[in-house]
Amino acid sequence: FFFFQAEDGIRDAQESRGLGDVYKRQAYQRRVHGEFFQMIEKVQKLDSTKEQETGSFSVVPYFLPSVMYILSIISSKYENPWLVVAFFYAFTPLADFYLSHDSANPTKEQQKILTKAQRFRYAIQLNTILDWVSFLWFINHLSTNDLSLINRAGMIILAGSQSAQGIAIAHEFNHKRSFLDKFFGCSLLSKNLYLHWYTEHNYGHHKYVATPLDPAFSRVGESFYHYLPKVVYRGLISAWKIEAKRMTKIRGFRTPFVPQNKMIWFLISDLFLFPFIIYQIFGLYGMIHFLLIAAFGIIYLESVNYIEHYGLERKKIGHDEWEKVNITHSWNAPHRISNYLLFKLQRHSDHHENAYKPYQTLCSYQESPQLPAGYMVMILLSFIPPAWFQIMNPRVLSYKKFNKINPEDDQRTQEECRKFVITLATVISMLTFVGYIYLSLIHI
Repeated sequence: FFFFQAEDGIRDAQESRGLGDVYKRQAYQRRVHGEFFQMIEKVQKLDSTKEQETGSFSVVPYFLPSVMYILSIISSKYENPWLVVAFFYAFTPLADFYLSHDSANPTKEQQKILTKAQRFRYAIQLNTILDWVSFLWFINHLSTNDLSLINRAGMIILAGSQSAQGIAIAHEFNHKRSFLDKFFGCSLLSKNLYLHWYTEHNYGHHKYVATPLDPAFSRVGESFYHYLPKVVYRGLISAWKIEAKRMTKIRGFRTPFVPQNKMIWFLISDLFLFPFIIYQIFGLYGMIHFLLIAAFGIIYLESVNYIEHYGLERKKIGHDEWEKVNITHSWNAPHRISNYLLFKLQRHSDHHENAYKPYQTLCSYQESPQLPAGYMVMILLSFIPPAWFQIMNPRVLSYKKFNKINPEDDQRTQEECRKFVITLATVISMLTFVGYIYLSLIHI
């Protein structure tokens, strides 16, 4: 039980510099208004159900990742994984640009009802199951079949993309309070060998976000390739320090090296136990593919961390003390398909201000800094530092100077992103077509 027990003592150990007051306020609201919420749900049940199922707050779009898991397996089974790769990296960015933005916010009354709606939990639970099925299927398929290099590369990209999708689901679970939710979240992190992120993200990143004390702090002009090894190393050290503090100063142990220290179990799982299990079941070949897929997932996760707060910094008001987190400290994106695939992760400002809000109730604010494209595009753009700097640095400087994006910079960078997406989609589509012809000729 101690493995996933609550860690509220960490937040209460010192004065809040970010989300502490938010956590306490939400706990108070749950106690005071719990009965009121139930009354509202009963009174408005019929009307709200119809609106949620047919309106902007339907659960149906959040089953899109489920479709992607299934299509990935089917396309790979029939040796055509690049069709789904093209969907991920060509169709999705194009759809984000040309579909209407996802900008509708639920009202306060709707948020109360949506919070209680179980079908939104069913969506992430189903995707958790499919994520594990997909993961095991790909490891087995890659380790037991004689595949061409092109097909093998496509399947690893697909499996890595699904692995990153699993981390987005883990993120949603890990911001909930129940044992079962935390178990689901950590199970998804375990297959990426990144269990320490549970501790660092919840109790490090959320406390020190947009400050130099945050391992995921990305400065203006810092490339992703400089950022990546730094955030992996600092994140691991931060997680250990957080858990060591919980053991010695809050739980009262003389040393952090006790069985109640989750980081010890996390490290055993990541470094030894999980790789050993994969090796025993799928052999050396399977473990090599597993490590490649896990690395892919970690790179994607940290690229998201990189873009979410790039260049944004809270004002320092004292020694190791900053202004409280607000909606101006995260980059947001209203692009529709990416929002569905990532469970509203792009409404990141509201998430940081209200960490326990479920994904279906997160809101978008015009005052928050906006990215010129959805996360799917920005992740790929971050892998090309000159292009990233050309598009993002003017937006960062403009926002810092005027508290909004200069209209000229906004229009220019959106146009540059649009050209990047069209070029990317064209290249991927052509490569997919050529690869399909090549593989068809091989099988003749």
